[in-house]
Amino acid sequence: QAAAVATSLEVAQGEVLFAAFSSAAPPTVGRPPSAAAGASGASALCAFPLDEVDRLANRTRDACYTREGRAENDVEVAYIEYDVNSDCAQLPVDTLDAYPCGSDHTPSPMASRVPLEATPILEWPGVQLTAVAVTVEDGHTIAFLGDSQGQLHRVYLGPGSDGHPYSTQNIQQGSAVSRDLTFDGAFEHLYVMTQSTLLKVPVASCGQHLDCASCLAHRDPYCGWCVLLGRCSRHSECSRGQGPERWLWSFQPELGCLHVAAMSPANISREERREVFLSVPDLPPLWPGESYSCQFGDHQSPALLTSAGVMCPSPDPSEAPALPRGADHVAMSVELRFGAVVIAKASLSVYDCVAVTELRPSAPCQACVSSRWGCNWCVWQQLCTHKASCDAGPMVVSQQSPLLSPAPPAGDVPTPFPPRSPQAPVTSVPDTLPVEPGVPSTATASAVPPGDRPSLLSPWGPGAGPGPVPASASTESPLHEEPPPPDPPNRPGTAVPAPTDSGPTATPEDLSASHPSPSDAAALPPAPADPGPEANPSAALLDQPPGTAPTTTFPGAAGSVKPAPDWLTREGGELPEADEWTGGDTPAFSTSTLLSGDGDSAEHEGPPAPLILLSSLDYQYDTPGLWELEEVNRGPSACPCVDSVQGSMLMPVHVEREVQLLGRNLGLLQDSPGDSECVMELEGREVVVEAWVECEPPPDTQCRVTCRRHQLSYEALQPELRVRLFLRRAGRLRVDSADGLHVVLYDCSVGHGDCSRCQTARPQYGCVWCKGERPRCVAQEACGETEAVATQCPAPLIHSVEPLTGPVDGGTRVTIRGSNLGQHVQDVQNTVRVAGVPCAVDILEYEVSSSFVCVTEASGGEVAGAVTVEVPGRGRGISEHDFAYQDPKVYSIFPTRGPRAGGTHLTLHGSKLLTGRLEDLRVVVGDQPCHLLLEQQADRLQCETSPRPTPATLPVA
Repeated sequence: QAAAVATSLEVAQGEVLFAAFSSAAPPTVGRPPSAAAGASGASALCAFPLDEVDRLANRTRDACYTREGRAENDVEVAYIEYDVNSDCAQLPVDTLDAYPCGSDHTPSPMASRVPLEATPILEWPGVQLTAVAVTVEDGHTIAFLGDSQGQLHRVYLGPGSDGHPYSTQNIQQGSAVSRDLTFDGAFEHLYVMTQSTLLKVPVASCGQHLDCASCLAHRDPYCGWCVLLGRCSRHSECSRGQGPERWLWSFQPELGCLHVAAMSPANISREERREVFLSVPDLPPLWPGESYSCQFGDHQSPALLTSAGVMCPSPDPSEAPALPRGADHVAMSVELRFGAVVIAKASLSVYDCVAVTELRPSAPCQACVSSRWGCNWCVWQQLCTHKASCDAGPMVVSQQSPLLSPAPPAGDVPTPFPPRSPQAPVTSVPDTLPVEPGVPSTATASAVPPGDRPSLLSPWGPGAGPGPVPASASTESPLHEEPPPPDPPNRPGTAVPAPTDSGPTATPEDLSASHPSPSDAAALPPAPADPGPEANPSAALLDQPPGTAPTTTFPGAAGSVKPAPDWLTREGGELPEADEWTGGDTPAFSTSTLLSGDGDSAEHEGPPAPLILLSSLDYQYDTPGLWELEEVNRGPSACPCVDSVQGSMLMPVHVEREVQLLGRNLGLLQDSPGDSECVMELEGREVVVEAWVECEPPPDTQCRVTCRRHQLSYEALQPELRVRLFLRRAGRLRVDSADGLHVVLYDCSVGHGDCSRCQTARPQYGCVWCKGERPRCVAQEACGETEAVATQCPAPLIHSVEPLTGPVDGGTRVTIRGSNLGQHVQDVQNTVRVAGVPCAVDILEYEVSSSFVCVTEASGGEVAGAVTVEVPGRGRGISEHDFAYQDPKVYSIFPTRGPRAGGTHLTLHGSKLLTGRLEDLRVVVGDQPCHLLLEQQADRLQCETSPRPTPATLPVA
């Protein structure tokens, strides 16, 4: 079908003949495209090294010249092709040297019976290849293949004769691509021709991919991601004029896009400023004078370059992003940049400990110390904070914090120096950085007898808080005094594991054994006046070729010692004192320990951040004088909390009651400023009463809260009202309470308007009917001394009867309303008489004491009389109005004729026509209803007839 020659280093050494084969005949100009398409054909692309082609041609020529075209076993291997009237000969052997192949004497075209075989690089069922062009880009072989359907395929020919199609472009639908594929002089464009089209096609379009992921995902062998230029380009275009740059190629799986492998801390408080370390494997080295930067949202900060990544100060708290409503944190994007180019990015959680408590206002302490952010709770201030200490009073530390190690003697705490304004930071630091937590101390420690060991830290001291005591904080200078072991090599493209210490681990005994003063710390060497390449890590990283990845190590891990950078020195090359490094941190706690309360989440576990301290950042200082040797309050179970109401939760209105509450850990509130008070939320207002707290002696944590006697009332017309309550200190500081802690305020008078209903109130209410000038249903305590409690309710009282008439046949539903009409339906079920005739009570229509419905029985004739209701043991109630049984009569109808369509207004004349309920009256003409009109009288009714399909004489009833 087609062939091309190119020099390939991946397919074979030297020049290679690439040939396309197809099972269908090649398309020609005279044949239509549909016939030339060869829809059922299949194609293959093969590669033949030209050295093998030359050897086969020479063997064929030798056999045809000297052995009549036969091999040693007398099998024909060469012959004369193309119907030329000639045969192979048997000439002398020296003929080959005397007349080389290609000389004028060669009489005929020779061919080999033995084919040159190759395994296909690419097999394509259903595609008929018609054109081949091959080129080499940066040592990689790329083939451009045209087919009979007018498509151009791009294929990367990888090592081991492996073909990777990566792009297909439609040139002209249905028109075969001509075999004359030609590159331009710069090999940047390919001329593609079909029967009626000629196109100049770029060999690659790297610029259309705007980010690293899409650039590498396209798997175009021409394209790769130029890291520091931030664009998808060819390798030859990835340069800033000073040499080759880091270029990521998609066919090298170990070189993925640069990413943040770890970040420490993974989250920070919005009230502090911290150094954030980003571990970025294979971060390209920079030329002298260049620097990285970090973009926190809209805030840019300088980046300090290390061999493992970069260190960046977070934004000032005043620039922290606002939290969404109902959230305790917000995700802030963190971008590592080189100029305007984004190298890698991650997300930093900025949390607000105060917002944590707003999500659970009934239990702010428990919400605080159980949050994933590692917040701590200041009991006296009722404040959730990221800090490790309180201004005064005890602290409950986060449940995520480990138990504290023994505290050092207070006398060994170094005296803090005032902070100095640092010089403008540069973007590189030495490989060896200030000591991190967890690095073993180099100072000599002596054992302490077990009996002399101090107990755990006090919950009352400002320094109390979670986290292990770092061994290095009290004994080492900001920089390592001796060179640690070299870094282990790391493979590119893999996450760097956290370093492990090979030295001895400091024990609690070691920590409490000796605490040297700042003068014992190792002195820092003065910075050189004219620093050489070693003073600039970026320059030092360039000692290796720019295209290679630097050795990746975490800051603070084992590495070589280098002089201190310029930003660490004072004017004149003087280094600060050791305690200026620590910013006033005590030996037991430094700002990089877990006691800072920044809650690095386990799922984002990163390398420990180096202890780089700037005076503008928010560091904690633990006052030495407040250390005490007591237990640590840790986790939600240590929070002061009101758990339940002691005794009954029911409280009647207008009755003074004392409320008893049970709680725990309320002893932590003792000696705090302000008084305790019980707060009840009643109909949108707060009712505040004085409270007393009494606690059991330690170690018991149980306490009892007594709310002063008081009486409450509410306006809602409902029998009971849930009233939430909680304990408060100093008029504004809410103490934790159990979810839904409440009392039930109830009013006996609501829904209990008479004695019978009062006696049906819930027994636990203790409602009684209080007789007197104003009889009412109240709690027994509310009935005055001069008033009596009714032991038996009065006789029933009938207020109304509806209707007052009914047919003599019975069946009328009579509604009787009144008071004291029994407490149960059984009280009146068989004692109701209507004009002396029994009336059956409908048990589904009975309402306690106030109303019921009964159905009349047949009276046997017209009769009238009162309605009576008798409740056993309480007497009989008699209605003021009589009920009459009536027999209605119809005397005449007008008109007597009407159309079948209906609509005739009939007037019925008679007597007692309004007997019973008006809504129960019915007039029918035959079997069709006659609809009653609005105005009706006892002697005359009017209705409108319904349509009927056929004429008929019908009765009216």
